[in-house]
Amino acid sequence: MDAHDQNGDAMTDGPEFDRCFRDTLETLLAWRRDVRRFRTEPLPDGLLADLLRLAALSPSVGNAQPWRFVIVEDEGRRADIVANFERANADALRLVGASLAWEEQQLHFGGVSFAAGAHVVLSPSFAPTLAVLKSRFSSPARVSVTRRSTLVVEGAGVTVDALELDGVLVIDASEADPSVTLAVRFARPVVNKGWELVKLGADEEERARLREGQAQLDAAQLELQLEQLQMRGYRLQKMETDPKYVVTLKGRGKSSGRFVLDESGLHGSPSDVEAFPRARKDER
Repeated sequence: MDAHDQNGDAMTDGPEFDRCFRDTLETLLAWRRDVRRFRTEPLPDGLLADLLRLAALSPSVGNAQPWRFVIVEDEGRRADIVANFERANADALRLVGASLAWEEQQLHFGGVSFAAGAHVVLSPSFAPTLAVLKSRFSSPARVSVTRRSTLVVEGAGVTVDALELDGVLVIDASEADPSVTLAVRFARPVVNKGWELVKLGADEEERARLREGQAQLDAAQLELQLEQLQMRGYRLQKMETDPKYVVTLKGRGKSSGRFVLDESGLHGSPSDVEAFPRARKDER
């Protein structure tokens, strides 16, 4: 196969990449990180333009380069962009008719400030499009989420029939067979302590937290987790630890089943689908 440059011309004499270059490139690829902790001082003049020029060298089909870069220097506009992004899932729920509070609060992590309300994560496995999202809520008027709440939903078989959430609820059916269904059907409000995003403390303080309940971590694993926290810039503090608010279904390739999640927990069949936490008979 012939190689071509960015202008479509055939490349006959390419550069030679020696062993030292290849080893260095492998090290760079292994070291690469997704950075979420940023310095606040402006970049030197011309550096951003150079970085964008290099980014435009990335391969694309037919050299179409289907990307556009927009430089936003005004701090107010940057804050508006971040706030708009944070509202996306909240707006999606409102579009299907659910009630979701958005009393904005300013959060500051790792040099980045943004406005936040309820934390809502709707996985693509749950609803890849708005049309599918609408089908997942049978009675959207019976669904509401307060500003301090965290709602996470994963899995194609999940439907939300009734939920008044003031706290945290995590539903993970992403590893369940597509024939397994789970209906969320709470007749009373779900109220608990919830989860919260908090600023990181000093490195030694965060190391101590990581060691709690993870005594098996060696020094390298501990430093890796600390580095990941530092890149994120915040820690998720789970004030509510009752497992009944974190529901999991598993069982790919197994028989179909129907489950209901309500005040008494998770109940349904069949037994070969892993479900946690199940409701006890005396709770039903």
